[in-house]
Amino acid sequence: MSLVRVVAVPIAASLMMGGVPPVLRAQSPRPNAQVASRLTPPLLTAAGDTGLAADAPEREAPWVLRVVRSVEFTGFAAVQGTARSVPGDAYTISAAELDATAEFWPSLQGAIALARDGTQMVVAAGFLDLHLGGARVAPRGKIFAERGMHLQAGRFDIPFGGDWQRFAPPDRGLSSAPAITDIISDGGLNDDGVRAFSVGARWNASAWLVRGALDGRAMGARVALTPFSNPFVFRAPASERPLEIGLSAHVDGREGKIVDQRAAVDVDVRRGDLNLAAEWQERRVVKEMAGLTVGRARGWHVSSEIPTPSVGWVSSLLVARWESMRGDALGTPELGDATQLTRAVAGTRVALGEWVLLKCEVGWRMGTTAADVMPARSWLLDAVIRW
Repeated sequence: MSLVRVVAVPIAASLMMGGVPPVLRAQSPRPNAQVASRLTPPLLTAAGDTGLAADAPEREAPWVLRVVRSVEFTGFAAVQGTARSVPGDAYTISAAELDATAEFWPSLQGAIALARDGTQMVVAAGFLDLHLGGARVAPRGKIFAERGMHLQAGRFDIPFGGDWQRFAPPDRGLSSAPAITDIISDGGLNDDGVRAFSVGARWNASAWLVRGALDGRAMGARVALTPFSNPFVFRAPASERPLEIGLSAHVDGREGKIVDQRAAVDVDVRRGDLNLAAEWQERRVVKEMAGLTVGRARGWHVSSEIPTPSVGWVSSLLVARWESMRGDALGTPELGDATQLTRAVAGTRVALGEWVLLKCEVGWRMGTTAADVMPARSWLLDAVIRW
């Protein structure tokens, strides 16, 4: 049988059946319906098509709409009871905060935190964040969670020492702050300026230039090592950094003169929910200016959080802190000429699911200080709702 006959017979049979021969169909310049739908521009497909046309509006959404969709909210409210309050005000709203973040471009975000200050809401933090690597960060609290480099401009908590990561009630094991935070650090450093920080596999570093408490210029830096972190994990929460050792320095001045000098060393040890934190701070005022008096104050604290067995959606921690402080009053006139105190605090923290925290603590002060600042005996009870 000749080659022509072998090819011609199947073709003729196909034509008699009313179809297009397979060989001719493969070579036909006219695409079939399925191929045509793939070649048709997405915006010109039929209304019922659910292919690429359905994704086009999302990809081409206006920039403002994409920013609005990226907004994320978090916050908390805390009610605190204390034996020092008069009976009518035994329980008060001690803190409330609403945080929001938005992504303007993949490497540019905005963040703001509105916090209760007395009877009004104030901007506790608000900044623009330009980052290379990493992702968006919260307005306040722990920021060294993901590797990358960040440059921020606005208002923020200054990452001096270690307690700055625990200013908010949901982040703190006890209800009260350490004495070195309340007295030496004036309740915690917060200012307007620029801040840069970077997170590596086993280290993190930050530096800042801010307006300062003297309306001049203040600057500082913190460098920390995390030697036992997993170098192959890109995003590592604090629980996965077994050890962190940090060194901090901060200076404040005006008219080209350094007035206020601060230094700190902090250590954080974690194993799961078990946490041991220690910090030492020293502050020196070398020139009288703007209500500051020449002198020196220093102190330290050691805090621990020990988990207890969970029962269903209820988990709890046993929390304790031992602290000491010595030195001059510096910028706190109500303390008198000098202060010496040692305090022990113990309590518990109970989490009811993800939304509610209950904290209770009892404190004993030993040493001399003004009763208006720190009583000899104290107890605090906090109820915190977070979202």
